[in-house]
Amino acid sequence: MAGRKNYKDQQGTEIYDNYDRRHGEGPVPQILLDKTEGDLEAFGNETVHIEYPFDGIWALDGQIGYATWYAEQGKKAFIHGGFYEHPVKDYTVAIEMMYPGDYIEWCIELFNKHQGTFEREEIIDRRREEYDAEAIFGPERGNISYPVIETNGHQEGLHRAIWALDQGITEIPVIIIDQH
Repeated sequence: MAGRKNYKDQQGTEIYDNYDRRHGEGPVPQILLDKTEGDLEAFGNETVHIEYPFDGIWALDGQIGYATWYAEQGKKAFIHGGFYEHPVKDYTVAIEMMYPGDYIEWCIELFNKHQGTFEREEIIDRRREEYDAEAIFGPERGNISYPVIETNGHQEGLHRAIWALDQGITEIPVIIIDQH
């Protein structure tokens, strides 16, 4: 009866459930069937321990900058091999590696399109002044959530990308949500 269960990861994030099944997402991803722990089978729920990507700094399930809906979308993309297409709501999710400067440029384009006109240095300087990123992210390496870009105008992670650029990090993992 594995196909009828709701699957949650070790953090309690629903990564495949009745909603997905009802809307024709397809069979339960094999990664979930292969990793079943079976320790929370009450009410048709099953917890699975997923080894999310970890490179020493970034974690798909990291707590610094964690935003529940974005993390859920990134996790769904991960269990589907890096790309997830919602069967009803007409959006896709991908996980891509990106140069931090490119992420910053993408954010600036979104700001300029949806919030007014901003210069690159103005945005970066203002974000650096808001808080000490090194004090927040430096000690938390390995616990920093992926930055997110939503093509409809939202972002979550500009401070993290600026910090990565300042650290000389050449690639960051980014969750890209493309709303059609």
